[in-house]
Amino acid sequence: MPIFYELYTKLLEIITGVLRTINVYCVSTNEEGKKTTLDNHRPTRPLVGREIFSSSSVAHLAESVSHKIGGTLLEVGEDRPFTAFGDCLRLPNTELWFCSYDIPVKLTFGETPYFRVQFHYSGTGKTVLGVHEIEICPNQGCISAEPATINFDAHFQQIVWRIPKSLATQKIMDLTGLSVMEPLQFQPVLSFSRRGYDTLTCLLMCTILKIARLRVEPNPFVLAELEQAMLVALLCQSDHNYRTYLDQVFPVAIPWQIRRIEQHIEQNLRSPLDLDELAETIGCSRRTIFRVFQVFRGYSPGEFLKQRRLQRAKLMLGNTASNFSLEVIANDCGFNSASHLSREFSKQFGFPPSAARR
Repeated sequence: MPIFYELYTKLLEIITGVLRTINVYCVSTNEEGKKTTLDNHRPTRPLVGREIFSSSSVAHLAESVSHKIGGTLLEVGEDRPFTAFGDCLRLPNTELWFCSYDIPVKLTFGETPYFRVQFHYSGTGKTVLGVHEIEICPNQGCISAEPATINFDAHFQQIVWRIPKSLATQKIMDLTGLSVMEPLQFQPVLSFSRRGYDTLTCLLMCTILKIARLRVEPNPFVLAELEQAMLVALLCQSDHNYRTYLDQVFPVAIPWQIRRIEQHIEQNLRSPLDLDELAETIGCSRRTIFRVFQVFRGYSPGEFLKQRRLQRAKLMLGNTASNFSLEVIANDCGFNSASHLSREFSKQFGFPPSAARR
């Protein structure tokens, strides 16, 4: 139910404060946006004891990459002895992987049924999505489900959280009360210097550095709740096509009219807003439509339509697989022209559409 969203975010803030207090590995930022706190006792292999594969030959590594993590080994950068490994903590619905290859390698993955969330642990790495490169570093991660090539240097280590698309979609529905019509799409760059990501990184590292190293397996209910808290933190802080809903405060349960109206608008983003048709579809008057939106959203249905169009345009501009022209994006999102989209986009986000391309 939407009413639980605000309570859930407050709970996440409390959890973050507690984790900092007990000195769990936690990344925070100073006023310049630089990382300021790291646990001095961070282990070199945080998921030790949960090994899924270990390889010391190129042939065995290629087989392990294919059969264990669903990728393809494209290239090995150095001809020398090495020890590569992959460890995994299996949560109730998701998986946390720690991967280290000890030599420069290039891996490729096809489109996946899960979101791949990459967190830096050490060294230097890059994820290539289409023609775009995303550096994996302390201040930045990557989330995607599309085909990708990942470049590891010899010292690069990363934590990868695999989240089934269906799980993330269901959580969006649980938090907002929406019936999700459009597939969940993330902007691929996760900027950890932004305020709010401390909650996610604290929960993640608590799970990896504390719970994963317990001698006794924790209660599955505890793991399930921690997993859900991590998922909510990710959805509330990352950029995606349902973020607008999560940024809203729900004082009470949303009236059914609003849910129906928003679903209708979502399905017809390219079309002009016809209030008479909308009123007939929903089964209420134009006056009721305006009143419930003003009370529970604080703006009009027309403003909601514009916001959703702009969010969709932003996602299309950041699409790493296809470089859509501004004219194509404007037409697909219901704007009269590319110049119309450009004006509204700059007004909304404070930068032109060209700056949203990666």
